[in-house]
Amino acid sequence: METFTIFLDDLKHDSAVMNFVWDNTAATLPIKFPTDAKAMASIEKVMNGPTANDYFNAAVYYFQENKDIKQAKTWIDKAMSMAGDKAQFWQLRQQSLIYAKSGDKAGAIAVAKKSLAASEEAGNGDYVKLNKDSLKEW
Repeated sequence: METFTIFLDDLKHDSAVMNFVWDNTAATLPIKFPTDAKAMASIEKVMNGPTANDYFNAAVYYFQENKDIKQAKTWIDKAMSMAGDKAQFWQLRQQSLIYAKSGDKAGAIAVAKKSLAASEEAGNGDYVKLNKDSLKEW
């Protein structure tokens, strides 16, 4: 083989062999993948139901992609209820934006005030400014 070549061989769901060939020399490197462990963890997670982060991520995606804002509001409310007192200022910020976009200005203001207080407590000046700007706008 005149050109240095790398290729995969003996492909399986949990392994492969990487081959290195050049001139009259060949070397192989067996590779193992934790496919079963990853698949089982994924199955267990899905079967246990969505988490607060799953609802949050779905809501933010719908908001950012201009999809069904009512569905986004339902999901963000579910995420925040699951998070309870552990909801972070940046999560509350997204909730306030979703509320505002859905036409619920009073709800947006109430949540933005919570986000503002939490971001001030965390010392995050960027979110303090974002929340103050939104409160002025709404």
